[in-house]
Amino acid sequence: ALELTPNYGNARHWYANLLCFQGRGEESIEQMQAAMQVDPLSAQIANSMGWTYYVLRRYGESIRQLEQVLELDPSFANAHLLLSLNYLERGDRKLADHHVRRAIELDPGHPEYELFKAYVEARLGRSERARESLRHAQADVDIIARSAIVHVALGEYELALDDLERALD
Repeated sequence: ALELTPNYGNARHWYANLLCFQGRGEESIEQMQAAMQVDPLSAQIANSMGWTYYVLRRYGESIRQLEQVLELDPSFANAHLLLSLNYLERGDRKLADHHVRRAIELDPGHPEYELFKAYVEARLGRSERARESLRHAQADVDIIARSAIVHVALGEYELALDDLERALD
């Protein structure tokens, strides 16, 4: 696609995601920057740049990028979700909690956001709240495999394995 249309921002965006998941972080950033140059007003591409920085554990850059996303679109729920994860890694419990709740306010009923809320709650030591959010998220069958990470954060390794086995079934 890039050979045929080098200025196709979405192709660069998805290629950057592929590079990121292959562990080719610097190449991923280069492609994401190129995608942002082609489509500088795309909140989705800018948000993915924030995700790329997060995956690379460059939390400060990720936070700055995601704040720019919210300048483009203050209602972009996923940017709040990613900000929550960044602040969690930096140890800012209050902002982690604020942003995950804001994501859910902006996109209520999104099962994946409830799952992330459960993860944040678990990491913040709020076990009962984490389990409640997890039960709510697991009402959606697509969430079962991803719920294992919450059980790991709660130290419930057998339950994590049970979720993974249920997902395989």
